[in-house]
Amino acid sequence: MVEVVEMAAPGNLRPSGPVGSELSGGARLEIAKELRGEWLRIVTSLRRAVHASVELDAPPARLRELADRVAEITRELLAHASGRPVPLYHPDPDGVGPDGLNALLPFSPITGRYNPLAPPVSLALEGEMVVARVRLQEGFQGAPGLVHGGVLASIFDEVLGMAAIARGQAGPTARLSVDYRKPTPLHADLRFEASVDRVQRRRAHVSGRCLADGELTAEAEAIYVRPLPGGWLRRSGD
Repeated sequence: MVEVVEMAAPGNLRPSGPVGSELSGGARLEIAKELRGEWLRIVTSLRRAVHASVELDAPPARLRELADRVAEITRELLAHASGRPVPLYHPDPDGVGPDGLNALLPFSPITGRYNPLAPPVSLALEGEMVVARVRLQEGFQGAPGLVHGGVLASIFDEVLGMAAIARGQAGPTARLSVDYRKPTPLHADLRFEASVDRVQRRRAHVSGRCLADGELTAEAEAIYVRPLPGGWLRRSGD
């Protein structure tokens, strides 16, 4: 199911993009719905192609042919890369349901369904805990057969951050620490869990863990700082 209304911008927001692709105003939502579906198909195929590209085993002539075809598709994609016709962030986080957390950051390199760099992480809110489920393939490999530790850290940062957002404590990461208890295998059913331990003024202290087929492989703690009123950054003299 492709998000349609969840990511739609309210009437006072006009995200940049091709003419006729605005996400507000009657029938334009139907145009956006069709655009989203085909866009998601492209991203899904690109994601699969990335993983295939790190496992290629073919004669040079065949690789040359494939390289030429990929280059042609890339040129066609670049010809249409004129700006996102949907918002970078969800304009109404409070309007996202428990099963719609992926719609908050549609272009995130970690959980964005419209970003082919992102692993296919599925987010959900279970009570006060954010849960992420994913199976990671060879493109995220570190040691043979194992998930790269940096990839796990990135997913932890996003999932723990989502837990802070769910508590109304959205803000940039101030600190993240990961304890790798044992190797995390590729092609396993991974479950990340995160919840807010406490909130101290603008700081949300969040902890979480990663389970591979039900077995604990890593734990993490993080601090997220809610921005000061008026913006994300506060510079001296402003």
